Amino acid sequence: MKSGRKALNVAEHLSAAFALLSLFCAPAWAEPSPIPASIEARDVLKLEAFAKTAASPDEMRLANGAALSLRHKDDAALAILEPLSQSAADKDIRAAACLALADVYLRQGRYADTHAALLCAQNVSGKPLTGETLQVLTYAEILAHEKPMQLVRPAAGRLDARRDAAGLIRVPVKINGKTQDVVIDTDSSFSVLSESTAARLGVRVLEKGATIVTSAQSDLPMHLGVADELRFGDAVLNNVVFAVLPDAAVRFGNTYKMDAVVGLAVFVALDRIELANDDGWESLYYGARPGAGTATEANLALSGLDPFALVKSEETGATLRLAIDTAASNTTLNATALKDFPALREGASRTWVHWEGGGGGVTDYKARTLYELDLVVAGRPIVLKRVKILSSDERDRHGMIGQDMLRKGRRWVLDFANMSFTIGD
Repeated sequence: MKSGRKALNVAEHLSAAFALLSLFCAPAWAEPSPIPASIEARDVLKLEAFAKTAASPDEMRLANGAALSLRHKDDAALAILEPLSQSAADKDIRAAACLALADVYLRQGRYADTHAALLCAQNVSGKPLTGETLQVLTYAEILAHEKPMQLVRPAAGRLDARRDAAGLIRVPVKINGKTQDVVIDTDSSFSVLSESTAARLGVRVLEKGATIVTSAQSDLPMHLGVADELRFGDAVLNNVVFAVLPDAAVRFGNTYKMDAVVGLAVFVALDRIELANDDGWESLYYGARPGAGTATEANLALSGLDPFALVKSEETGATLRLAIDTAASNTTLNATALKDFPALREGASRTWVHWEGGGGGVTDYKARTLYELDLVVAGRPIVLKRVKILSSDERDRHGMIGQDMLRKGRRWVLDFANMSFTIGD
């Protein structure tokens, strides 16, 4: 990504290159209602409030089920959403429940159930699925006969981490018994391989093609593939899904390439990842770490396989929903942040931003620069300078967290067991 008159590094070019499509599907409601708006926005705090105060019992159940899903309490969410989707409730509530179910099923690797839930939402609402939701339906159909990914050997340990030429985190793993350096990308729902790398590693590529949403193209051609085994240190996972992209889509400039990426599905299965910097040496810890404290604030939301931190803004006193992207160099906000919190507009100056992802590049001529942004992450104050505000309106998030914020401490932790995100020393 480059902004103003200065080109930034390749890592920011790739800030959303492999950010797969949103895996949480929001329902279309005939009448205005705070419940669907909060579901679409992934606003877990509002949903938790509506679960106690909504106008009808069915709306309270829907809000509660969606909130439990966002908090990664899948069994409790399914216990509410499954019967609600088959009840005599209003069709819009049932359609919303079906879509929320698809979100949980996809996270669990229940692809046939995901496909059925999306068809349920379409049939009950009487409205065809479109855009990203339709792409999810395609993914689920392609994977319908595949086994769910499984953590067959749980383990905790550490891997030596290194920074590549773009400043991204790479660690060695084994895919089908062959060693492969991979980029750690928390904003990529599935893992990613180039076509040539998938062939070299013996990944089984499924015949039917699909498309993927990247920062630069909404319909980049791709295939889905399945690796029989992924060894992440001592942890072993089977049936790992990869998005397999053309080699050209993972090449940036003359020399830089991202042939292999491990995405969030793997990290959620591992329960916890932590990047620690000890005297200049970086390590990636995975699984439970002995002696590591448990965060007291549940400030993480998980929509499908999209992680969102609930970050407090000192300027507005409100809570921002920020995607966590370890493959982005800089933290950015978007037009939704300005819409929800107009005070952020004060002092922001006009600029332009260019970024490149799989399939090409995009320039935002209506972006802004905020000179200073004061945030609080799990009680830790963080000050960022010259934060870009993109003109895109992303209703489910206010922006994304990049490496500039993650490097404000000596370590950062994503704990999916306790649903917490921390940056600390």
